[in-house]
Amino acid sequence: MLPEDLQGEYFAFLMTQSKAAIFVNALILGAILLVCIPVAVVGPLGTPSKTQTSSAASYAAPILTLDGLIFRARLDPAFVQSGFEESVLSLGVPSAAALTQQLTALASTNLGRPLARALARMQKERALPALLALAESKDKNPEYHKTAAHGLAAVRSKDALKALVKLLDDPEFEVQLETVECIGILQSADARLGVRDEIVQLFGRAKSDSLRMRAADCLVRFGGRESTDALAGGLFDASNDVRAASADALGRIGIKDDRSAGKLVELLCDLDTNIVRQSAIACGRLRIPDACPRLIELLRGSDEGLRADALWSLRCISNYQFPGTPERWREWWETEGKRAEAK
Repeated sequence: MLPEDLQGEYFAFLMTQSKAAIFVNALILGAILLVCIPVAVVGPLGTPSKTQTSSAASYAAPILTLDGLIFRARLDPAFVQSGFEESVLSLGVPSAAALTQQLTALASTNLGRPLARALARMQKERALPALLALAESKDKNPEYHKTAAHGLAAVRSKDALKALVKLLDDPEFEVQLETVECIGILQSADARLGVRDEIVQLFGRAKSDSLRMRAADCLVRFGGRESTDALAGGLFDASNDVRAASADALGRIGIKDDRSAGKLVELLCDLDTNIVRQSAIACGRLRIPDACPRLIELLRGSDEGLRADALWSLRCISNYQFPGTPERWREWWETEGKRAEAK
């Protein structure tokens, strides 16, 4: 059957032909099929010959080459999502040189990431030069760096981790987020690499606020007491962005301790609106009763978004769905909330 995008053109062509021409063309096509198909499939005497069998094999062979797989992937997006990477990997080490060349050419396309992962799984650390070249590419297209991140995560080595950490500070935000995801994959795949320890140190010592914020995202993915302790320290940082990112991350991890809880309540009075917002949401997620008096005060503010966040947190802490009137929440706090906190 013709592809859908060619069917319309084909039928339009037929409509321009006379009935006689259509009839003659149909006869010719039918004759060709009657003569060629039996000969090609079963041979002139009804049994396949060795030559015919090898011809059939050679017809199917191109799909088992790298070029054939890439050709199929370009025609079939579903194959890219399921089957393409494993099919490339099944070609084995002899295809590594060709795969490296294709990776360089296709890194910015939807085939780049599966090709990078296949190369990394096939060659391990020997794939690093090609992947590092992509990671250090000066091309403005962020897909090169995102492709490199996926390949580096599949290498699973200390050197690959170091290269991934550098990508966390990429100027493109989407590359940063993709790299966070890849570092999470690397941590899940091999705990022996000490990925968490590396990111904890990065969060504490990096000079770039952007890099530390992405490190906080990584720590959320890792979870655990080590991550929580590092993020609690971030609440005391001199950078507004780092304090806000730390508050957001602590709320998402969901582990509460006295040190971080007390500081989150204190940050509800910060002059930076984003810090107040992230702290309010974290107090709601962690259900910190001490935050309620300040959250009720925030309901009186002029910032509509901040009022909505404070109301959401009060509802999380109290398990009540009162409207956003400060008086109603003050009444709840005086009659019920304080006593629940004391218990």
